[in-house]
Amino acid sequence: LDSANWLNINLANGTKYSSSRLFQNTYYRLLVASNCGVLYSNTVKVVVFTKINKPVLTIKQTICYNTSPDTIRIVVPANGADNKFTYSWFVSDDGLNWTIISNVNSLRYNPGKLTDSKYYKVKAENKNGCFVYSDSTFIKVYEEFKPGLITNNQIVCYMNESDTLRFAQLPSGAGDSYTLQW
Repeated sequence: LDSANWLNINLANGTKYSSSRLFQNTYYRLLVASNCGVLYSNTVKVVVFTKINKPVLTIKQTICYNTSPDTIRIVVPANGADNKFTYSWFVSDDGLNWTIISNVNSLRYNPGKLTDSKYYKVKAENKNGCFVYSDSTFIKVYEEFKPGLITNNQIVCYMNESDTLRFAQLPSGAGDSYTLQW
């Protein structure tokens, strides 16, 4: 365990050994017994990095159809292990199936104009392959804003009222909350 105090590992008596999950640095050596005595192999040290705390992304956003959201940022970088991370960004339509975003490895990402809602997350990984994912952030994109259609052109006589004008097709998109003014 600490290269001075040793414990035998139950049922570990073959030419190979795979440890269980490690939470601290651990030393190993192999006792080899024969008719001629007992010897110990060299000692190896397995270094265990500290837990990696996941990065934190900016909060979710809601934007209009075909507009650009604010840049998504890592507001709290990953920390732990050796504190030397590279970042990879991922995008998803449903929050379950993820696709890596090519050639983006900075602390920020600007997705450009969006026409559909998207989830984003980031993977922090060190050179030894230790990694963690952030929680996802969501960019909700309102449906395309359409002002609706009102009914028909009319011809009326001088000093007469027109027929009532009304929507033939209601407005839609942009969050479905509208203020109207004739």
